[in-house]
Amino acid sequence: HRDLHSFPTRRSSDLWLRPHELCTNAGVAKPQFAVAQPGACGVTDDASQRCTGVDVRQGGLGDCWYMAALATLTVDPEQFNIVVPVDNYSGFEDGAYCGAFHFRFYDMEAGKYADVVVDDQIPCNAETKKPAFAKVFSSDDSVNEFWPVLVEKAFAKFRGSYRALEGGHASDGLQYLTGGFAGKFLLQEYQESPKYEELLKKVKRYISAKQYLDIGSQHPGDLEAMGFTRDSFLELGLRLKHDYSVMGGEEVAEKDNPDNVHYLLKIRNPWGHHEWKGKFSDGDDANWGLMARDLRARTAAGSADVDEGVFWMDFRDVTKYLKTLYYCLYGLDGGTQFCSVRSEWPASLQEQKIKYTNRSESCTGARCDHMLKCVPDFRGVSLRTSLQFRGQARNHGD
Repeated sequence: HRDLHSFPTRRSSDLWLRPHELCTNAGVAKPQFAVAQPGACGVTDDASQRCTGVDVRQGGLGDCWYMAALATLTVDPEQFNIVVPVDNYSGFEDGAYCGAFHFRFYDMEAGKYADVVVDDQIPCNAETKKPAFAKVFSSDDSVNEFWPVLVEKAFAKFRGSYRALEGGHASDGLQYLTGGFAGKFLLQEYQESPKYEELLKKVKRYISAKQYLDIGSQHPGDLEAMGFTRDSFLELGLRLKHDYSVMGGEEVAEKDNPDNVHYLLKIRNPWGHHEWKGKFSDGDDANWGLMARDLRARTAAGSADVDEGVFWMDFRDVTKYLKTLYYCLYGLDGGTQFCSVRSEWPASLQEQKIKYTNRSESCTGARCDHMLKCVPDFRGVSLRTSLQFRGQARNHGD
């Protein structure tokens, strides 16, 4: 696949290494697809669902939009296992290793999932001899997990090249992973009442219905109108032109005034470091001390001394300091109704399995008056079909 080797010029490299070679170079015993470890960014640490949001760490490629979406997907193990079939978990076990891995991405034009099989050769930095893009090793090389770098490689194959992953929007990434109906809210428009309350109500409903949200940060050209210089904005801990995962949301009441409730979003930087430093940040003992609950222990590290890229942020500050809230609405969730941009789903249609076969025939974006046609339900996709792709890979290679 020649296009898969087409890197941006500034990152040209001819060094491709296999996982076993990478581990040998790092002094690690053997590669692992995923490692069960504690962390609040994932739903479970069950052996079959060991991939969590904290595993996803963007490398030298400008694909924060996709890596943020991938981390967001880990909070839904059922959907995640459609994109990353469970047979991949035994990929490095002795006797089972064939050097091939199988993933699925949603093909917008075909209106269905496409299966993608890749080999295990990873593009690496010629000097460090570590992956050039998505990161594999923890900072001390004690943990190695190859699923993010392999999913990134498969997505590059799906899109045509690694170069094709440079730049995008998290809503696009979520669509490629779920086939759902995606859109966005420009947060500047929702800072004042009553629009703030209307958006907050939607966000709560989306999160309770297990729909997907990500956030885009400000652009340099926005800062002057906000009263910031580049340096003063970066001091907040936020990055410019960057996408973040939304891993959940919680209401927290003040101890001495229970009627005063704050809605906090749990947000993750796909870099795996650099956190918000304002209100309700890890180091903000003053505001957390006023709350009936301290949620800081429910970030990946739960310590102000550890920068793992996960932080809590008051939704009012989200609308004030960030630029775009992306959403991706997917599937029919047990009869639950939730708001789209324009309308509610009719209750009479809640139990239907909705699919569309040609996205060009469906409505998109702001033109969509009724999102029902835009939200397919693929919960029934069989995860066992991946076994046949492993057999094909053994016979034919990648």
